[in-house]
Amino acid sequence: MINRRQILAALAATPMLAAPVLAQPRWAPSRSMHLVVPFPAGGSPDVLTRLMAPHAQAAIGQSALVENRTGTAATPDHIAARLMEVANDALRQPDVQARGAQAGFLLRGTDVAAESEKWGRIIRERNITFDG
Repeated sequence: MINRRQILAALAATPMLAAPVLAQPRWAPSRSMHLVVPFPAGGSPDVLTRLMAPHAQAAIGQSALVENRTGTAATPDHIAARLMEVANDALRQPDVQARGAQAGFLLRGTDVAAESEKWGRIIRERNITFDG
């Protein structure tokens, strides 16, 4: 059981734990900070990051730059395209399709660019908007 003396001793020792941290010089970045947004410009994450950037800049004393990297999970577009190409090639292999069919899956490669263009056209033609 913990008694009052042990609690008081722990409380008295607590400031000594912070002493090494307080003795360190204040950290400051030596170059600008890059805030990476893994979504296209203009979306909610981009807007919120751009609203936050001036506050971060004031806090650290360096410029805060917002970068939009729109690849899959911020993967560069050329790498994401190559990964999709390899995945589609694998899904087109007869043995992979046969194993997928045995497991109850219909496997087929999809051309993401063509699908995006097709659905983008449909959205524009029908004047569909997102009110989220």
